[in-house]
Amino acid sequence: MKKTLFILLTFYCATAFSQTQHFTLGINYPIPIGDNYITKNYNGIADAEIKYFPYKLKNLKMGVSAEIGLLTSNNYYMNKFGLNYPGLTYVNILMIKPGLAAEMEFGRFVPYAGAGYTFFNFTTDGMTGNEYSQRLDIISADGLNLNLGLKYNLFKHYFVNANIDYIRLRIEGEMANISSNRDIFLLKAGVGYRF
Repeated sequence: MKKTLFILLTFYCATAFSQTQHFTLGINYPIPIGDNYITKNYNGIADAEIKYFPYKLKNLKMGVSAEIGLLTSNNYYMNKFGLNYPGLTYVNILMIKPGLAAEMEFGRFVPYAGAGYTFFNFTTDGMTGNEYSQRLDIISADGLNLNLGLKYNLFKHYFVNANIDYIRLRIEGEMANISSNRDIFLLKAGVGYRF
C-alpha cells in the first residue's frame, strides 16, 4: 500500500511539474576544438546539465544553470609527457560550470545563450590535482564561460541540441599567457528532457 501511494504521489508531482516546464536536463558529448592545449591533449567523455527557468516573458525564458563535464587525456598527451614522467597515467579534467541561462522559443527551434564561470579540476592516479599542476606547469584553471546553442523540440518534453562553449582561462604561474593556453572551445551535441 505504501509503495502504491508513493508511486502515485511521485507520478502526480512529475505531472504537476511537467505542466510548467521550468526545468531542463541534458546529456551532451563534448568535443574540444580550436588551437589550444585542451584540444591537443584531451578527449571529451560526457557533459551533463540542468537548467531552471523561473522567469518567463512571452517566449523568452531566463534562469540559472549548472553543468558538469569530463575530459580525459588522449594518446598524444601520454606520448608527449610519458617520457618525462614515467608512470604517468591518464589525466581527467572535471569541469564544473554554474551560470545564467536564457532561451527563446520559435516553434520547434529554441536558440539559447548562457554566461557563467568554469572550474577545472585535474586529477590522475597517484597525484592530487595540485601535485599534477605543479609537475606539469599547468594552472589551477578557472575562467569566464560563454555559451551559444540551438535546441530542436522533437516532442513535448524531448529535444536535441548543439552548442559551443567558450572558456577564457585565468593564467597564473609559469604557464605562458597566450591564446593557445587561455582560449578554450568545446563543441557539444546531445539530447535533453524538459519538465
